[in-house]
Amino acid sequence: MKMLATLLIPTSGSIRVLGIDPLARPREVRARLGAMLSGERSLYWKLTARENLEYFAALYHVPPAETRPRIDRALVAVKLADRADDYVERYSTGMRQRLALARALLPDPPLVILDEPTVGLDPQASRDLRDRVRELRAQGRTVLLTTHYMEEADQLCDRVAIIDHGKIDVEQAFRLLRALGDVDEPPRPPRDHVPPTPPSPPGPPGARGRILRIRVTEDGEQKVNVAIPLAIARIGKMKLASSGLVRGHLGKFGIDLDELLRSVDFPGKIVDIADDQDRVEIFVE
Repeated sequence: MKMLATLLIPTSGSIRVLGIDPLARPREVRARLGAMLSGERSLYWKLTARENLEYFAALYHVPPAETRPRIDRALVAVKLADRADDYVERYSTGMRQRLALARALLPDPPLVILDEPTVGLDPQASRDLRDRVRELRAQGRTVLLTTHYMEEADQLCDRVAIIDHGKIDVEQAFRLLRALGDVDEPPRPPRDHVPPTPPSPPGPPGARGRILRIRVTEDGEQKVNVAIPLAIARIGKMKLASSGLVRGHLGKFGIDLDELLRSVDFPGKIVDIADDQDRVEIFVE
């Protein structure tokens, strides 16, 4: 996040922010983003909310004629207009977080970076801040958010990626897990659809990137086709296990989903065929 916000220089690789190289043109990047980075001291507690925003508006080179209207809009957006002239030291943690978000909105940026915005907040303050993020999405802004809370990512994000040792390798699978909790029945393929043959394992049993796949076919129609990277199978276990879609279909074959996920590292393949039309396949690719 700090590299995207031009606060740190990457040691390798390249970055593009809204199509701009932040190493070559950092000022242009800063002019197009608002950042709400983690940390208690991102505001001046001995100033009021309005004084804080006036100070940061000057730092962001907001034109003087636009400063007051932008501050007023930012305070309304985070629901702090009635507390604008209170000292920040009298604010709750949730209010300070909302004020930090207002500060990030002062440049009217198309991109907003939020680094764990709800850490340390009580449930009500977290819910309120998530509502503000939804409003940013509705305005057409791009919001890049980091969080350790899976439910928060589920509720707010169109695309979800998990970074493991500096690599993003589970985005598609997590989107699938997320979708499982939102739909009652998967799309049904044509009756002549034949499930593809699973590829051979890409490496030795302990290799990274192995996939647990669950497929269920009933009456010749594919009902379930789930692929879960083993690296996140346990992270996504509760989400997947709570899905009646998978649990119900597997239960018809006498397979307990919880027990299956507890032994998710199994190397083999389970195939239980009731007849030519009903089939469950569980294997590691």
